[in-house]
Amino acid sequence: MIFSTLEDILATDFEAAIFDFDGTIAHTHHIWKLVDQEFFESRGIPYTPEIGKILSPLGFEKGAEWAIASYGLKEDPEEIVAEWKELSKSFFVNSVQLRPGVVEFINKLKERNIPTALATVNESELLGMLEPRLNLSALFDTQVFAADVGSAKDEPYLYLEALARLRAQAEKTILFEDIPLALQTGNSVGLITCAVNCDDEHQDIEKLSEHANFTIKHWY
Repeated sequence: MIFSTLEDILATDFEAAIFDFDGTIAHTHHIWKLVDQEFFESRGIPYTPEIGKILSPLGFEKGAEWAIASYGLKEDPEEIVAEWKELSKSFFVNSVQLRPGVVEFINKLKERNIPTALATVNESELLGMLEPRLNLSALFDTQVFAADVGSAKDEPYLYLEALARLRAQAEKTILFEDIPLALQTGNSVGLITCAVNCDDEHQDIEKLSEHANFTIKHWY
């Protein structure tokens, strides 16, 4: 497999860009792993990397429904979501960092008048807590959350909402993601797709690249 460079990406004919948050532009894999481990092991369920892979594109609500159905948990989805949010707050506020080079890359897009959107299954409340340090509202023209559209990345509505807000056409918009399901969904609506190598030790970048037009190793 040959990695594309950022110069390759910038030479591509696109007019808008959509970015995932967790893993793609921010180092958060270790945080969600800690949250998942604490949640499942407190219920006597051994944590495995496969659990993390399944939960990653689902978001809080769908993830809670999956956990209940898969392990027969006698809890309401709302209770599980509340616990996940509380666990993640303690890890998120002071430790999440953007990946090296990503701010500079997005600023290059701004210089070219290319609008950008953040599209994430993460929670607006959690990302809002990062605002004083990361200033995401200034970095992106719009932020779209799974809760805004009532679906996760197994369906295209998150990306379609981002396209609508950017007033962009799918075939002229590039999507940056770090998981196969998200890239497959992006492909299904005609987006240009770019697989992003991340810090998840279980990410299979070779297989991920099979779902994308481009694959990048880092943001610099």
